Amino acid sequence: MADKAPPEKAVSLSKVVAEVEQRPDFQFIKDIDWDSDGYYEIEYQTKSGGEVGLKIDPLTGEVRR
Repeated sequence: MADKAPPEKAVSLSKVVAEVEQRPDFQFIKDIDWDSDGYYEIEYQTKSGGEVGLKIDPLTGEVRR
């Protein structure tokens, strides 16, 4: 059964957002969601107008590959 919420020891969403905002091409966040497969899903727009989708591990805060 997939997780319906981040695990108890998850990195805070505010910390995850702060890390994404530090990316050199970051412009603004378009969407944030908790995926039922067990990760944060963040979409953001770049300064050049592109869109980036990231899957973030909730326990480490690292981008999933």
